[in-house]
Amino acid sequence: MVMVYGADSIEALYDEEKRINFIKCHTSFNSNEFREGLMQAYRFALEHKVKQWLLDLRDIGELNEEDNTWIQLHLFPMMMMTLGPSNYMAIVCSKSCYKNLLKAVGKLGLKTYNSFVILNTFCDLEKAEHWLGKKLAK
Repeated sequence: MVMVYGADSIEALYDEEKRINFIKCHTSFNSNEFREGLMQAYRFALEHKVKQWLLDLRDIGELNEEDNTWIQLHLFPMMMMTLGPSNYMAIVCSKSCYKNLLKAVGKLGLKTYNSFVILNTFCDLEKAEHWLGKKLAK
């Protein structure tokens, strides 16, 4: 694994074998560190043509509305403009968060599809990695 960014509340790593940007949030979550970590991972993805992302939120449960909005309004548009189509992001949240999301939006609501950023939500890290591995094989 290559360390892309490290702080108290977040680590951004690149798994060379699986070719995945792995972002792990910790319980000492800090929005500024989170955003900086994602930006460093984005720069790394741009330089190394990384198309697979895994965002592990299990320690914090889920993102707050401000950070979720920041991803939607800043990170995803940059990815779409510069990384091209077929960027896959697996989001891993806590089991309770997953159940709440499932109730609120249904199974299809946990997936987002456009040709540039394809999201899928999980509560199991291995299933998320397996999904990304299948996308990489395409």
